[in-house]
Amino acid sequence: EEEEDDDDDDVDATPDARTPNAIFFADVDSGSAQSVLRYLQLAKLRADVDFQLVDDHWEVCQVFSESVPPATLAASLRGAGWELDPRSSCLGLRALVPKGNVEGSRAELQQLRHDVLGALKSVGGDGVSSTAMAGEDAWREFRYLHGVAEGSREMAQGLPLEYNLAGLNAISYRKGCYVGQELTARTHHRGVIRKRIMPLTLQLEGNREAQGLPSGGGIGSTVRVKGDAKGVGKLVAVSNARALAMLRLGTLQSSSDTAGDGDMLLQSGHVSITLASDDPEAGETGGGGSATELVGTWNVPSWWPDEWTRVG
Repeated sequence: EEEEDDDDDDVDATPDARTPNAIFFADVDSGSAQSVLRYLQLAKLRADVDFQLVDDHWEVCQVFSESVPPATLAASLRGAGWELDPRSSCLGLRALVPKGNVEGSRAELQQLRHDVLGALKSVGGDGVSSTAMAGEDAWREFRYLHGVAEGSREMAQGLPLEYNLAGLNAISYRKGCYVGQELTARTHHRGVIRKRIMPLTLQLEGNREAQGLPSGGGIGSTVRVKGDAKGVGKLVAVSNARALAMLRLGTLQSSSDTAGDGDMLLQSGHVSITLASDDPEAGETGGGGSATELVGTWNVPSWWPDEWTRVG
């Protein structure tokens, strides 16, 4: 069976039992669920397999924290159906839970929430949240803080390596074959990734955090190095003060010095963004409407390998 999630674009199939009648749940992006289902139905040929969308009965919940180590969270929720996010431990834990409107599932859902609340209390609940209690917006901003894009809306164009999927347990160089495999493998072995998705913290004039920006607002707006009109990338996703941008690494002004071999070491820096007006006739500068001028601070996520921070 296939489970539809609101965000994640990875497919993580987990068997309930290793029997001839085993049931698998695939955690996929809601925007891609129908196309994944159609592909699976074509690919099964004559196999005795049935595929269904079960998002009316099941949903994915995430527990995440800025301050509590994932291992501590995992220990607190052990035995409650929670597993570390397969992409990166910095993203916390995921669980497949029954929706509360399904007959017979309310007691199980209440028990799960009780387990979560108990875990939060045991590890210092002020620093821990979950999608069940904090909502999807909080989870989205947490992902953006760590520079993780997911789903077809946030990864609409570009190469898998530009979205850092090699560091998120999403690419194998030993398996095949898939569309784009040769280009992905060639780019990987050459070791030249000229642009990557990176996190931004947005501020208005006067260093005020840009709270209240709508999710999805300003997508495609040009990102520029502060004081330079030349663009260094495009805004990919926005939610309040957190954002993701596809940035050209060689054009970023880093706060760090160069390495001994002359390579630049990325750490953090500043960019400027003019959010496009909602008026399609206004253009990015908002000629006929209103545009928002922002300053963005980019940084290297903590889960990046060291070699990704070196720019020749």
